[in-house]
Amino acid sequence: MPAMGERRTRRDGKAYAEWNGQAWVEYPISGKPAPMALPATLQKQEDADIEMLSAASQSNSILRPTRQQLESRKLDLGPIRNRVYEARNWIGASSPESRDYASFRANLEKMRNDSLRLNKGVQTEGDAQRAWNELFNNLNDERLVSQRLGEIEQINQNAIRLRSGMINQRRQDRGIAPLDTNKFAVPSQPSASTAPQAAKPADPRRMSNDALKKALGL
Repeated sequence: MPAMGERRTRRDGKAYAEWNGQAWVEYPISGKPAPMALPATLQKQEDADIEMLSAASQSNSILRPTRQQLESRKLDLGPIRNRVYEARNWIGASSPESRDYASFRANLEKMRNDSLRLNKGVQTEGDAQRAWNELFNNLNDERLVSQRLGEIEQINQNAIRLRSGMINQRRQDRGIAPLDTNKFAVPSQPSASTAPQAAKPADPRRMSNDALKKALGL
């Protein structure tokens, strides 16, 4: 069987055929060098990797505001609260809190599916599986869940770097220009714990007369 990428020139010298792993693909020979392209099999792998990178970046864009909800205690978790939320949703007596909890669980499921897909087959696969198992086994403490989500975000970023490297290694092996995979990344956002806080207004009872007049525009 021919080796991947092996080329054979046609007898008339006007074209050459290249083995893509499954079949010979013919390309014309002109005065200009033929544009380099990945064989069909490798292009399929690249398309799959790009799809995973896009899904992972979208998941990370959901993950960060979810962490902010947890860190700011806008989403209050607990062994009893979680059961109450589920019961209210199940009997059709939902509350804003129980609906937020349902959205939180749905987002977690989507993020887990995208994350495990991204990490499958790379060095971070085992780390991702362990982190998600630990998270779903401990949904009763919002600070613990937020910490696990932070670890998962870092695991995802490592997997994104690995997949980006795989994409451009294939291209380098074929003499093709690298792909800018940064366009699939979601810009970092500060978490609730590190976001700048608005300054609290000064207590008028503790202000001097001059400071009070200045605050009042007098």
